[in-house]
This record gives sequence, structure tokens and C-alpha cells, in this order.
Amino acid sequence: MAIWGLADKTLQSRYFLPLFKTAFPNGLIYELEKAGHYSLEDAPEIIGLLIRQFL
Repeated sequence: MAIWGLADKTLQSRYFLPLFKTAFPNGLIYELEKAGHYSLEDAPEIIGLLIRQFL
């Protein structure tokens, strides 16, 4: 499982997300529109929920 902050200015999703999807074609990827590079700080409730559901 990967959680990607689409507002990330360091690992910009338009460049890196397609590479990640190619490397892990069957991977579960969540894209958070308002989260950035520090996604855990930007969206802790959502990420906590996603991790609990995954486990």
C-alpha cells in the first residue's frame, strides 16, 4: 500500500506517481489531493483510517 500526497512539491506526483504505478502495477495506491510531502502531518486522520483498513 502506498499513500501519495498529490500536493507534494518534493516528489511531484505528475513525475513520480506514474513510475510508482509502473513498478507496482498491482499495488494499492491512495492519492490524497490536499496532502503534501509530509502527508502524515497534513492528513493524519485519513491516513490512520487507511492504515487500519489495510491491516
